Amino acid sequence: MHGLAEAVGDRIARSWKFALLGVSAAVACALPLVAAAPAGAAPGGKVYITLGFDDGSISQWNNRDVLQKYGVNATYFINSSAITNAPVTNTTGPYMSWAQLQTLQAEGNDIGGHTKTHVNLRTQQSSAQLQDPNGELCGDRKTLVNHGFPTLNFAYPYGEDGIGDPNPATRAATLQAIHQAVQNCGYQSARVTRAIDAPHDTDPCDEDPNTGPPWDCVWAETWPTPGDPFGLRAAESHLNNISGGDPDKWRWSDSGPSGGIRGAISRARNYRGGWFNIVLHDICVGDANDVDTCNPNPYDDYAIPKDRLDKLLNWICQDPQLQVVTTAQALGQVPIPPKTCQTGSVTPRIDPPKSPLVKKPKPRIYRISKKSKRRVRVTVAITDSSTVRRVRLLVDGKVVRSYKRTGASRVVFTIRPGTGKHKLTAQVIDSAGEKFGSTTRKVTVKRRR
Repeated sequence: MHGLAEAVGDRIARSWKFALLGVSAAVACALPLVAAAPAGAAPGGKVYITLGFDDGSISQWNNRDVLQKYGVNATYFINSSAITNAPVTNTTGPYMSWAQLQTLQAEGNDIGGHTKTHVNLRTQQSSAQLQDPNGELCGDRKTLVNHGFPTLNFAYPYGEDGIGDPNPATRAATLQAIHQAVQNCGYQSARVTRAIDAPHDTDPCDEDPNTGPPWDCVWAETWPTPGDPFGLRAAESHLNNISGGDPDKWRWSDSGPSGGIRGAISRARNYRGGWFNIVLHDICVGDANDVDTCNPNPYDDYAIPKDRLDKLLNWICQDPQLQVVTTAQALGQVPIPPKTCQTGSVTPRIDPPKSPLVKKPKPRIYRISKKSKRRVRVTVAITDSSTVRRVRLLVDGKVVRSYKRTGASRVVFTIRPGTGKHKLTAQVIDSAGEKFGSTTRKVTVKRRR
């Protein structure tokens, strides 16, 4: 959701350094900017990654299967006034229903607050309004709690926690007043949209921890104790940075481990570890390299293409130093479970041949005849996964059939392989076009006597 402060919020999101000029030394100590490693500390460490979806849009519900595919959960920061009383089966939106939020919580996800109507707490709320128990800030949490959500964590709309105060003389006081108001409402944390560095050509920072202090890059929030629980540092990326020649290195790119969001997480892991919050809105479906395709109304710059999220989660799951957690888990409000992140793999099965013309069919021998036009039927069984979109059959390494799956647990392929020994391979393909499971069976095709 967006309002009159969008331009201000966008400026804040791009950089955090400009706003700290003039903040007193006392506040600077209370809000450490650099997660510097102690002298002699060994580089590297585990990174806990939180996917923070703001606003409660229906696309987050409709596309949550990509999270379920890998067995991970997220934190959803909700504007309570946008939530409807529609049934859980509603998928049209634009926002989720209370029933859908309750399902998300039952699945292990974390529900947080985001004000009633996505207001800017600095520009659109007076001191009295910030303290109003039924107002935008406290009233939002009150509504969520009344619907059965603990709601201990908050995300500032537009990332604005007071740091955007244009007056250096009052900035520290504004920041402190807003942080205190959030705490007074009963929250235990609040996330901003800045402070994890996105170094680019016009604002370089020291990327090499081996060059010695001071290390002026912040690759992650400190963990288990954040620098400021009411100014939780986060990474954000605008989808429109993907094209247009923007020099900013933060992109939802999958161009390799040295670039994009994967590169940012890798730097945190290789440096000292920590907590890596990612700011997200919609999960959009379309061409990730075409903003106009993947970013129609109501999608916005904070959307992430579903196929890129799929690849990101697959990469995280396979690295033992990376783990997806909710905000509540990262802060110790609930335990962090052992990493049981599923790889998303689904193993298909090639069933043994069956023929009413053969009394005792052998499990690896297919029989052909003139009557059958020298064709054989190969049945591929899929044990589980709603994420399977296509099933392929390969004969001796060459794709001979590819069928779109419509939900059936078995797919039957009719092929003409010729007599002799062959290697059959069944592959399953997910919604991102990635192969995530296969099986192979060596068979012999003979003429029926």
